[in-house]
Amino acid sequence: MSFDFLIEMGWKSALIAGIALVAGLVLKSRSPGDRAAILRLAVGLILLLPLISLAGPALQMENPIATAEMAPVIAQSDAADLSALPATAPAPSSLPDNPGFLIGLAYLAGLLLLGLRLASGYVTLQRWTWAAREVDSPVWREALERARASAGDKRGTRLLLSSSVPAPLSWGWAQPVILIDNETYERPDDAYAVLAHEMAHVVRADWVALMLSRLAVAFFWFNPLIWYLEREMVQQSEEAADAQAVAEVEPAHYAQTLMSCIMHSRGGMVPANSIRPSRSGLSRRIYAVLDGRGRAIRSGSKWTLAAMIGCAALAAPLAALELVAPTPPAPPEAPLAPAPAVATLGSAPVAAPAPAAAPRPVDPVPSAGEIRDDIARARAEARHAREQAQIARDRDLRDLDKELAGLDETIAREMRGSMAHARGAAAHAVDGRAIAAAVQKEVRHSMAMSSRDMEKAARDMENGARDMEREADRLRDARYREQQIAKAAAEGKTVTHQDLLNAIPKMKNGAQGMRKGARKMREGAQKMREGA
Repeated sequence: MSFDFLIEMGWKSALIAGIALVAGLVLKSRSPGDRAAILRLAVGLILLLPLISLAGPALQMENPIATAEMAPVIAQSDAADLSALPATAPAPSSLPDNPGFLIGLAYLAGLLLLGLRLASGYVTLQRWTWAAREVDSPVWREALERARASAGDKRGTRLLLSSSVPAPLSWGWAQPVILIDNETYERPDDAYAVLAHEMAHVVRADWVALMLSRLAVAFFWFNPLIWYLEREMVQQSEEAADAQAVAEVEPAHYAQTLMSCIMHSRGGMVPANSIRPSRSGLSRRIYAVLDGRGRAIRSGSKWTLAAMIGCAALAAPLAALELVAPTPPAPPEAPLAPAPAVATLGSAPVAAPAPAAAPRPVDPVPSAGEIRDDIARARAEARHAREQAQIARDRDLRDLDKELAGLDETIAREMRGSMAHARGAAAHAVDGRAIAAAVQKEVRHSMAMSSRDMEKAARDMENGARDMEREADRLRDARYREQQIAKAAAEGKTVTHQDLLNAIPKMKNGAQGMRKGARKMREGAQKMREGA
């Protein structure tokens, strides 16, 4: 594995990931499904990056860093005596001492480790599915049919019960499967909330996107932005599934389901989509569910389409960009050798006899003139290759402009602006440090905003807990229960006094769980403020 190729893949993938993450922050007011679509596009472009760089047409540009580094070297080489060059090159180092070999070995080791982890997770999912049994509970079967009809599932998703899974999860593409654990199975009141979330994952093909993101992490494990991109894509996918499920489930009940899933689930991570929130993403998901902003905004808009086209238009020339070493200036022409001396005898000129040729050494050392000639030829060939590359690049750009002229006028104008921005960015941003600094600044800002959001969510959860406790106290009054029974009957539902009395301890426990969640969110907000 070439060290230069890894460096190239590193800064190119960092730029693409940074552009997508910044676009997601800019579209923070849009739905989580829109933000997840942009991050999915970035994952696909990053996976295609090596193929485009190796097999696609190259867009060559001189490396400005190499130009600055070579300037003093060229000046010294022109002033130096070329005749003092050594006759033999130094002996090559052995493989273990070669930095490129060691770096390639380290990269392959990381790739193998992450690949084995991904394969092990896939095998675990297969084993759990084979050992699971069909769910025969009427409540769960009815909830499954409702969730399938609401989400528009046409692939016949199966619902299985497994004693090994840590929490409810879904996986698979051609034959998707939803696995639930025994603890969740014992909570039939949460059946529709859990299945609506997992069915949203199935319909959105989130498992395929998850596997592609894990592959991107495995191939680009040395790039921390790829890890952050994968985590953010998973988080946005979970929030998108929450938004789709909350359209059918009451928000407070759905938030309580999330709290129950994280409190009753076991540890463990496999490559699957699960309703169980992560410790770091719990506050964001509960706040989004209770706030209702994700449900009020529909997915898909011209701004999202423009952002995706812009990301693709920036990534395409970036992937084809090839930084080449600059061509050093040609040395001054060597003076011609003087003509041989001619002796005159009478009126006819006679050439002086040539001196005797010295014996040629067995291993001759090139003369300074021969070295200058070789350097001049190499520079001439490099100039010619550079001119041909410039001609090909101009031709490709002209062809691309002709293709853009046939597109819709608005989209074509946006794409040309993005192409121009990409050319400028490629000329000034080589190692991606500027983009990384900008992304880091945005991340700090996002953490500060998230801490405030978490504080607000904690207050909302405490208010919800108080409302839930007050509602439980009201249900102790028989007249209030009669009012609720009458209201349910007007809606075509059947509720008894005993049902309402049984709901009182559940509401009390739910209020306690929400207060615990509020305390955890405040602790998370404090950590975010310290990290920002």
